[in-house]
Amino acid sequence: MNQLIDWFADNPIAANLLMIFLLIGGLSGLDGIDKEIFPGFNEDIVRVSVAYPGAGPREVEQQICIRIEEALEGLEGIKELRCIASLNSGVAIIEAATGFSFESLLNSVKSRVDSINTFPSDTERPIVEEVRFSQRVIGIAVSGDADEASLKEYTEALKDELSQIPNIPLVEIQGTRPYELSIEVPENTLRRYGLSLDSLVQTIASNSVTVAGGLIRTDSGDIQIQVREQGYSGEDFADIPVLSRPD
Repeated sequence: MNQLIDWFADNPIAANLLMIFLLIGGLSGLDGIDKEIFPGFNEDIVRVSVAYPGAGPREVEQQICIRIEEALEGLEGIKELRCIASLNSGVAIIEAATGFSFESLLNSVKSRVDSINTFPSDTERPIVEEVRFSQRVIGIAVSGDADEASLKEYTEALKDELSQIPNIPLVEIQGTRPYELSIEVPENTLRRYGLSLDSLVQTIASNSVTVAGGLIRTDSGDIQIQVREQGYSGEDFADIPVLSRPD
């Protein structure tokens, strides 16, 4: 190595030519280098979330995490399994093994988690979902001289159009408020008719539902029967009978 350095020191023209060739080669290959803001990685991960209101991390670990780990023990296709116990919830992260069918693993995890019948009664239904890593590419702001509902409808239509463009896997809307109907009843009205707020809630919930009514089998095909009484507007909820009496 010392002899090579000495040779270049004695031959400055060769050293300069080598430097020029390296610069030209680097500049010519610059366009072919992939440039990303964040490094790309493809990891297949399944997340199992279980809400346990009012429970501390120790109770979550004993009642949620350990039971999920026992249910998934020995399941083929799992590279790593870890569970995080925190206040009011537990989250299990399952990383799929390389070369294993991720869809098969996802279905197997769902089946095993749904079969767990030893969760405490206060826990909510487990949520099993695929973890997707995405990178924001561009943001579009929608504004105009219109009311909030009109802008939201236009934004949703724009989302549908953008979703049809090839190579755009995900389009999300942010900054909009969800649709909401508020039903307000004065307290003196409830007292006048002997109603409570809980009974009013139950009456509205039982009269604003869509219920499957069975199936009619015919030679030309099956006909599904549904009772569609789900309310979507203020008028729909205003027509619900809250109280019925013989008079």
